[in-house]
Amino acid sequence: MFFRAPLIAPVAAVIHRLDTTATQAINPPGAPTTGYDPDFREPYPYEQGTAWLDTRVYMTAIRVPCQFEPKPYYEQARHVELGNALLTGVNIVLHRKTLADLGLLDSNQTSLLKKYDKITALEKPGSPGTVIKQFAEPLYVIEVRPGSWGMGGTGYDLEILFCENRPALPAV
Repeated sequence: MFFRAPLIAPVAAVIHRLDTTATQAINPPGAPTTGYDPDFREPYPYEQGTAWLDTRVYMTAIRVPCQFEPKPYYEQARHVELGNALLTGVNIVLHRKTLADLGLLDSNQTSLLKKYDKITALEKPGSPGTVIKQFAEPLYVIEVRPGSWGMGGTGYDLEILFCENRPALPAV
């Protein structure tokens, strides 16, 4: 017998997954000749004139029940001290059963949510379009990590998305 870790006060995150195949198919001017680096697993921005253009292509938005957790002040202060000041630090907790139900786990039961996916809003669960929080700048996933070790039949029930709203492209 095992215990399932529940979400507390869930909301629905509007998540746009990065489409790596479509992003890789983009051929920006000059080098590189692809919009996605498979070695570093990240999109290439490119410069056109005086502006940086983004090669990222996103899939249709999905709504995933989650628990929204702003980072505590002391954690943000620690990042400033280390030279990695986040503009906004947020953790989003997802339940693996929900991910499985939505088809967001692969055959190895690994989350299909990855770095560079973006979150544009939080909505009332079960009411698509009823926005609780619209982000002026999207939150970008910077890391996906399993959570709640020892809970559930697989050893953990939760996935944690670490997000920030850093600009999508380097400053010119």
